[in-house]
Amino acid sequence: MSDQKNSVYNNQTIPCRLYLSKMFRKKQELTIDVLVNTVWVSTFLALMLTVPSLVIFMGIYFTSGNILLGIVIGFGLHFVGLAYSEKISKGLLRTVS
Repeated sequence: MSDQKNSVYNNQTIPCRLYLSKMFRKKQELTIDVLVNTVWVSTFLALMLTVPSLVIFMGIYFTSGNILLGIVIGFGLHFVGLAYSEKISKGLLRTVS
């Protein structure tokens, strides 16, 4: 049975479009500075998006004991941060560069 499935998939061709102009654009050389800046910006962005929502969640849960309220507010704060993540990332790149 598995041989039949493999033969069916091997005989079919899947139409796909290759946009070679997009694939072979001018490549930038990656230097150590670019890699280090990318790692630092990614790390700071991850911390800025996760730590505040976790602190709010834990603070509400430990002070009031209401886990549902902590989840809703922490989850909402996380997605507000995600909405502004592009602006935050550009600001961090300007600061680090």
